[in-house]
This record gives sequence, structure tokens and C-alpha cells, in this order.
Amino acid sequence: MVWERHGYRVDSSEFPFVSVQFPKEVVAAGYQKLFEHYVQLCKRGGGIGWLIDFQAFDPVLAPAAVRRAAAEVFAEHKATLLAATLCEARVAANPISRGVLTAFDWMTGPKWACKNFGDYAAAEAWVRTMLRTVGED
Repeated sequence: MVWERHGYRVDSSEFPFVSVQFPKEVVAAGYQKLFEHYVQLCKRGGGIGWLIDFQAFDPVLAPAAVRRAAAEVFAEHKATLLAATLCEARVAANPISRGVLTAFDWMTGPKWACKNFGDYAAAEAWVRTMLRTVGED
């Protein structure tokens, strides 16, 4: 199933593998809707492996209001996400953007296995390996 709103594209057709593409520009209202969709996916079951593609969106350029809203929305849904998420890989075009994502992790506290990548194929391979490995345990 593919969900598209506010420029986001979420493909859950291979659930629990879920790929998400961020738009070039993010607004707080769209981010809220995205996380409401995440909650719906979490209700389907646990062990989700998220592949988040930030190649179009540069978190370095996000306005402070959007960064603040992102932290608030994440905090609002963190418990639901914690219960259902196995891992998350993020793809960001440059090292500075990956650093901003790491800083976001520090701000929002401990969670699931999370890794930042500069290459989409490597990120996808990591998520799929995590899903397979945990599925065998």
C-alpha cells in the first residue's frame, strides 16, 4: 500500500519493511499527518524496519519551527513507535545532514537501532538484513 500526502510517500507494500520519501520542503501540518500514518502502520504489528529517504529534503535548511514541531510530534508518538519499531535507516545526501539527524536522535533520546547512510542501496540492505536477522531469532 502506498500513502501519499503533503509530498510524503510511504510504501508499506512489503510490511514490515516500510520506505518513506520526504518532500523537498516540510511543513509542520504535513509532518503531523505523516506521523498519524506511522501510528496506523504500527497498529498492524511490530518489528517494523523503516527506510527514510531524506535525499530531497535537507534537514540543515529546515526552519527552527519545523525542527521544533518535528521533535514535538515525535515525542507525542514515541511510545507507539517504540513498541512497533525494530530499526530505522536514513539516507541523507551529505555528511552535515547526517550529523543533523544524529543530533535529532540525541535530542529525542534512546530508541531502536538507527543508522544514517549516504547511499540508498546500503541503507535498504541494512534494514532488510535487520528484519531477516531478528526474524530468525
